[in-house]
Amino acid sequence: MDIRTEIRRLTAAELTVVAAAVLLFVDSFLPWFRYCVSIEILGLDKCASTSAWDGALSLLAVLVAAAMAAQILAVRFGGVQMAAPGTLTWGQLQMAAGAVVLGLVVLQLIIGKSPGQRWIGLYAALVLAAALLYGALRQRSTPEPVAPPPGQLDQS
Repeated sequence: MDIRTEIRRLTAAELTVVAAAVLLFVDSFLPWFRYCVSIEILGLDKCASTSAWDGALSLLAVLVAAAMAAQILAVRFGGVQMAAPGTLTWGQLQMAAGAVVLGLVVLQLIIGKSPGQRWIGLYAALVLAAALLYGALRQRSTPEPVAPPPGQLDQS
């Protein structure tokens, strides 16, 4: 199986969602907040940082993004037939999930971890969450992907 051939099977919108979700997962290990304490009398300067895995909002955002990517990859490459979730389409659900991810990252940015300073990972997550929502919005406007019947996957 050639990975480049498989990636070409994704639409541009799906590729945007999957790439943003994967990059957001990688970004979740970068420092999102940094705390520094300076005690001049003792000559101490200590800093510590926390990642997305240390906050409930950011952790939930990463997990929702991973679920979005997993749904796309399961339908496209796993041959999984997924029934529409209630009266929604998968595109609408992806759009709502993308909005949730962006909202959680924005909340993490606003609320923060007092008295922490925002760090590079949080700003990168904001950009990636916006890209995730953009891909989900574009995906909503495209027809629903239809998984090939089991046993009919391209074996090249």
